[in-house]
Parts: sequence; C-alpha cells; structure tokens
Amino acid sequence: MSELEPWETAYLRHHSCEEDEAKEPVSSIAQRLKLGTSYHYKARALGITRSKGETFHGYGDTKIGRWLLSVGARLEADWKEEIGLLLVLLCLAVNDRVEDPA
Repeated sequence: MSELEPWETAYLRHHSCEEDEAKEPVSSIAQRLKLGTSYHYKARALGITRSKGETFHGYGDTKIGRWLLSVGARLEADWKEEIGLLLVLLCLAVNDRVEDPA
C-alpha cells in the first residue's frame, strides 16, 4: 500500500500496528495532525475502525480491505489467520516508511 496518505500512515503506525499498551487513540492522532472532526470517518474509510459486531461485510469497501482483496485475500471467517498475517506485513511496511507527520 504505497499510496497511503501521511495521516493514514500515522493512524496505522500509532494506533493499529502498536501493542495494546502503546496504542494511541485515533482522536489523539487526529488532534495532533489537525485533521478536524472527520477523523473517525477517515479511520472507518481506511478500515481501522468498524461498528460493534461488524465482521467482514463491507470491509472490501475500505482502503485496507481493497488492498487485501488485491493481494488475493478472501474476506471471510475462514481466512482470519491469513488476513492476520497480511496485516502484520502491512504494519511492517508502514513502520519502515520514513515520513510520519505525527
């Protein structure tokens, strides 16, 4: 996912790709980056926040979901392990990126 915006990189690096105790709230990252009130909408469109109880339905419409589909993943329950591994690879790639506005 080389086409990530700087704020998307920050959301992934500081929220999604961190261990639980180091995870920073999306709202805090957005405030630091001055993203305004649309920060939750942006996180949802990226694919790092979902409504309670949502599973794979509609995830292919998110940026991360489209990337997963582009690399051959199936957004289904029996692919949880494979999707987990792909997300680890995404985090490794994000953490290797130089630019980080946050």
